[in-house]
Amino acid sequence: MNIDIRRQQNDAEGLFYRKIVEQSPRDIDKGITQGIYIVTPDGRLLEFVLTQLTTPQKLIRMMKDSLRNYKRVRAAVIPEGNRFHQLNLNIEPPTGGIVVRVASRYPENAPHRLLKEIKWREKFGMVKDSVGRDVLWVRADENRALQRGQFPDSLMKRIVRYHLMDSVFSHDMKWKPEEILKLDTTFEGGKLKASIELSTANKVRRYSAELIGYVKYDGRRVTRFDLVSKGVLHTGKTHSLAAGRYPLEIAFTLATGDQVSDRIPPNFIRARHNSEYLR
Repeated sequence: MNIDIRRQQNDAEGLFYRKIVEQSPRDIDKGITQGIYIVTPDGRLLEFVLTQLTTPQKLIRMMKDSLRNYKRVRAAVIPEGNRFHQLNLNIEPPTGGIVVRVASRYPENAPHRLLKEIKWREKFGMVKDSVGRDVLWVRADENRALQRGQFPDSLMKRIVRYHLMDSVFSHDMKWKPEEILKLDTTFEGGKLKASIELSTANKVRRYSAELIGYVKYDGRRVTRFDLVSKGVLHTGKTHSLAAGRYPLEIAFTLATGDQVSDRIPPNFIRARHNSEYLR
């Protein structure tokens, strides 16, 4: 489900979603609705938690607590709303391409999360063990190149510009082409190695990393796509983070298609319909 569309609907479906969000600490008017909500059929919020702050075990506990407190209610069926959006956010992966799951994390001290809501700051403080998730799309021609034992330059630059970043807290900070200061890459026998230096012009945000991984193919399709980037992120103060120097790890693995998240567009397409992403 694409929330970017749902929160802008002014029909019964959109109003039902708004009703749920307004019971949480989120602010739908600011476009901030991310989280996990457990609700009754009539829209009463039972449990809410920040997506980054939950684990499968915690989510199971929340669901069990909600079931214990739940009382049956009758609720009218909500008619399906108009999900048309001028940015066409419900787009599909490129035909003939592949989908890769992306996860980022801070292996040591997590950055201090700047939460404006006082109660949230008191409750959560430092956000530890958070995982940022995204999706990498690979074009059909790039997929064919991988099967020929080549790692396309266009794919490498897409990984660097749109995915070697902090997706735990900051989804909107892609790297510009001129901010790629170093990109030394080798790909032999299905093994990829790259040395990378990224920096904004003012050097406030920088990322130095070594990327290593493996791509396997059977002549007909890619059967393995595993990459890991390990480096250090330097950042100034942002809308959500304190300034600092933080080790940052980013992992890529071939999607199997059995998870709903495998069908969600990459952040930079979903958020702004970035037409440059697949170039």
